Amino acid sequence: MPIASVEQATGIARATLRIWERRYGFPQPGRDPRGERSYPGEQVRKLRLVANLMLQGHRPGRLVQLTLPRLAALAGPAGERGDGEPRPATSDDPVIAALRRHDAAEVMRLLAQGIRHHGLGGFVTEQLAHLNVDVGLAWSRGELEVFEEHLYSECVQHVVRGQLARVSEPAGRGPRVAARHLPRGGTRPGPAHGAGAAGAGGLPCTSLGVQVPLRQIVVASQGPARRRGGA
Repeated sequence: MPIASVEQATGIARATLRIWERRYGFPQPGRDPRGERSYPGEQVRKLRLVANLMLQGHRPGRLVQLTLPRLAALAGPAGERGDGEPRPATSDDPVIAALRRHDAAEVMRLLAQGIRHHGLGGFVTEQLAHLNVDVGLAWSRGELEVFEEHLYSECVQHVVRGQLARVSEPAGRGPRVAARHLPRGGTRPGPAHGAGAAGAGGLPCTSLGVQVPLRQIVVASQGPARRRGGA
């Protein structure tokens, strides 16, 4: 994994990774064909545990000297098995099981089934919010790979956007909703994943994706007529 992806996956700044490399001898990245740092998966898992334990008040100088099994034991339920094998899944959710099989079609079928059962609004607030947490926890425990978590995000966006496309816009020129997707996990550093956007109170919603500056949402809300008028 390149250093930029490690920074996103762990929340540890790349400058800090380089300092630790010189100061503590860990991490010990290899080099890709272009000579850039490349981190093995085991080191990324260790860095993830180190980052989580630092949030609990532990000092990095001590943590980086510990083995992966010791870090997992210190982390408790968020750790990994000492034999290096993936821990058994702690969630029996069929969506997570399908992700582990890399069955994108089944993931989308289950999500669509949830929408039919709860309605789009109920699905987002009652099922998707909890599922996001479960997927994030499974990833942090090593039960899901990074690409499997990204697969989940893509499936969610595909299904939710497909449902939004079927919502007919109300007649007239009433208000619209312009929305930026909040990354799953709130504002904590990490990969940007959009969780979809749904219209509020039946209003049509225009999704602007992730990482759109807030000021640009204000500009989008003004509409083209106001912008042409110098607003």
